[in-house]
Amino acid sequence: MTEAITVVKIGGNVIDDAAALKRFLKEFAALPGRKILVHGGGKLATRLAERLELKVRMVEGRRITDKGMLDVVTMVYAGLANKQIVAGLQAAGCNAIGLSGADANIITARPPPPGPGAPPGAGHAPSPPLWPPAGRPPPAWTYPGAPP
Repeated sequence: MTEAITVVKIGGNVIDDAAALKRFLKEFAALPGRKILVHGGGKLATRLAERLELKVRMVEGRRITDKGMLDVVTMVYAGLANKQIVAGLQAAGCNAIGLSGADANIITARPPPPGPGAPPGAGHAPSPPLWPPAGRPPPAWTYPGAPP
């Protein structure tokens, strides 16, 4: 019998509000069983890009991920935001590790095909991951309760 895994995605409105994030992490930590929390970085990436004097371009609400912006979102999503969320889960009593899609090649991506409002490279479409090994639950950006 396979154990169910709960996957929850949180958006920028939660990440950008410290009190809301703390409440959410406490509730998430209390969920029974294995769980995965997928997150972005809220407005942190935009603020960092502005501090680095990089132009932030948006098309229909989607960030254009040129090389400079890709570096910024990697720093924020896989770095600062991820570690803050892991620390919050630990504080809520939930043992957690933070991974990015690049770790162990768990998520691969390619640019979407050109189309209205989606210039080449405007976003990423996930491909099937080649990891984890059989019998292990799939990790994601933040994975509480990882097996030893």
